[in-house]
Amino acid sequence: RCPYHGWTYSNRGKLVGVTAGKEAYGNKLNKTDLGLLAIPRLEVYKGLIFGCLDPQAQTLENYLGDMRFYIDLFVDRSDEGLQVVGAPQRWVVNANWKLGA
Repeated sequence: RCPYHGWTYSNRGKLVGVTAGKEAYGNKLNKTDLGLLAIPRLEVYKGLIFGCLDPQAQTLENYLGDMRFYIDLFVDRSDEGLQVVGAPQRWVVNANWKLGA
């Protein structure tokens, strides 16, 4: 579910729910045209998933460069690995919404 718009998608990317859809869009919203698109490049580093919209971009490892050292410090702290528990962390920032997206 999109935390900004409240739209819900299936695990295949199909739009299945629109918050206040009928009130906001009437009968003019065609859900079949608004599914999620595939990401051209998807790479995983230490269990973290990164998507890139440019299929010609450099590899994730090259892009991360020296930042890999800091990711490794955080992720490799325990032999059991990293487990995310609970809801995502949220911050209030006085900025354009695109900055946080």
